[in-house]
Amino acid sequence: MLYFEDFELNQTFDTGSYIVDKDEAIEFAKKWDPQIYHIDEEAAKKSIYGGLTVPSSYMIAVSDLLNTSYFPEAAVIAALGRQDMEFPNPARPGDRLTCLNQTIERRESKTKPDRGILRNRIELKNQNDEIVLSYVVTTMISKRLV
Repeated sequence: MLYFEDFELNQTFDTGSYIVDKDEAIEFAKKWDPQIYHIDEEAAKKSIYGGLTVPSSYMIAVSDLLNTSYFPEAAVIAALGRQDMEFPNPARPGDRLTCLNQTIERRESKTKPDRGILRNRIELKNQNDEIVLSYVVTTMISKRLV
């Protein structure tokens, strides 16, 4: 189990990679974000993107999967929010998306001495080292019981 004390300021974790499967991305988009450039390969070629792109919500799901899989036993009490979310480059079917998770702020709770607050910068990059998703997540996490 990982607790508040186990996360150091500026510590970065490579939480793994995920290869975007075209059929999976299209099915996801059909249900959750049915934009033409996500679901129709021929129409997407004629769009400003020049081909299929994956929905932003799919990229968020990938980052959540990679982080949750990497930290399966973190003592997280609650996710408190996500800030500064950006999608500077499109992700595409076939991309290998790698997730980096860096602790950028840590503080003890002002009202609950048994927990702390972490802010982590999450970056999802493609195989060309281009950022396709970036955000800051704030979580409440238990301290180790003494």
